[in-house]
Amino acid sequence: MTVNLEPLAMSRETVRQVALGVDRYELMRARFGRQAADLKRKPRSAGVTTVRALERVEVDHFLCDVHLVDEKTGSRLGRPWLTLVIDHYSGLVLGYHLSFAPPSAASVLAALRHAILPKELSFDVNEAKQDQSPQVRWQAFGIPDLVVVDNGLDLTSNGVREACLALGIDILFTPPRSPWYKGVVERFGRTLNSRFIHWTPGTTLGKATSDRNYDGAEHAALTFDAFKQLLERYIVTIHNKTPRRTGTKAPDRLFLESCQRWPVRIPTSQAEFDAAVALEFTHKLQQSGLKWLGLQYQNEQLGALWNRSPAGTRLSFKVNP
Repeated sequence: MTVNLEPLAMSRETVRQVALGVDRYELMRARFGRQAADLKRKPRSAGVTTVRALERVEVDHFLCDVHLVDEKTGSRLGRPWLTLVIDHYSGLVLGYHLSFAPPSAASVLAALRHAILPKELSFDVNEAKQDQSPQVRWQAFGIPDLVVVDNGLDLTSNGVREACLALGIDILFTPPRSPWYKGVVERFGRTLNSRFIHWTPGTTLGKATSDRNYDGAEHAALTFDAFKQLLERYIVTIHNKTPRRTGTKAPDRLFLESCQRWPVRIPTSQAEFDAAVALEFTHKLQQSGLKWLGLQYQNEQLGALWNRSPAGTRLSFKVNP
């Protein structure tokens, strides 16, 4: 018996038809990995739909693509972290927190505090004619119904859950590497970079620029306060005043019109609100009181409690971040 070992000839059209029959998800996973395949090819729903302001707010952290300098010495301080709070319904930026510290429960609580409380900020539309220019105010306030944040150990502990519970807020922790759960704030982060941060001195342009003979750190000129003022002006006078899509209203107008139909919740007591958005810690009660980060707290009430409590009693206390 004779066996023919010559390869079978296949036409280009046959190869094309075989390739068309391959599952596109499996093809992308083999080429670029599971994360890229899930992002581009995995079936998912059309997204969340909201009908009023503060029904759902999204919180996310961004490492700003800009280097800042010290106001006195001019030395480079690094790139700041920005924590943003955005209303899903209107797209309005409710609040933010800017710091050189990495994302943590403290940054989330500080951003929520800024988002919930009324802002006293206003800007002139035309800086050249401040006497005649109308004032643009940052009208964003109120306690949200649902807060969507990243799922991290530093965010799920040390007060974020307790703060939301005290304020009557539901909290949703997103799965890791799932940016589509916070699509509104993710899109704004990209817009903020392309329309504002990438036009400031000291920007990194969000990518390596060594091949262009440009180093953002060497061109850094903005101080922390100057960058913060420019950021607030961009949010209030440009983003909150610009319609999200063609034919829709601006975010601040959508937010205020929704608040007229659906009154927002506001804190009834400033002291209770401050306690709710503070970080919670526990520590062993001693005869000398409470010690935390090198600080000692002692008064008559703690002394009397120590005499009435069993040994090893631990107390919970709040710290303003």
